[in-house]
Amino acid sequence: MGSRFLVVSALKENIRALRSIEGCALAGCVTEALSGAQARRLMGERLFVNVVIDTPLPDEAGAELALYAASKCSGGVVLFAKKALAAELEAGSAGRGIIVIPKPIDREALRLSLQALEIMRGKISLVEEENRRLRTRLDEEKLVCRAKCLLIKRYDIGEAGAHRYIEKRAVDSRRSKRDVADEIIAREILPGE
Repeated sequence: MGSRFLVVSALKENIRALRSIEGCALAGCVTEALSGAQARRLMGERLFVNVVIDTPLPDEAGAELALYAASKCSGGVVLFAKKALAAELEAGSAGRGIIVIPKPIDREALRLSLQALEIMRGKISLVEEENRRLRTRLDEEKLVCRAKCLLIKRYDIGEAGAHRYIEKRAVDSRRSKRDVADEIIAREILPGE
């Protein structure tokens, strides 16, 4: 599992200031980067839940890094930008999991934004788990359907009969329909098919 946060800022004192905010999620597991290039390298090496970017960076403005980070991290991105740029950046990052906070930074707004990131990550985790469960179920259904097709083709039985056969074998042998379908496919497929 990766670090919870990657904090990117050209100034170490800004990173320390972020860590010092009481009740802030940044008090936990944090990795620091002092440039956009260093941040990209770190994101290529490991997974981060959330990314905080304090713009501008010494090697780039930071907006492109925010979009890159949003595609790489499993949570969200907080981007600090000068007030004059914040509205423009917010419009360009809408719907991509990026929260833009204008500078100077209000400590309470920052705390609430980081809290929103944690809530967003929790919701994403629930959706990812449901997605995994549905994919597993779909894979099992595809396998069972393939086994039924083989039974129908080989033994000239109907779809309902093939379905009953697989279900009965699963119940009688106390195995899953997937295991029974795997067995049928292994047994019924002739070499070269």
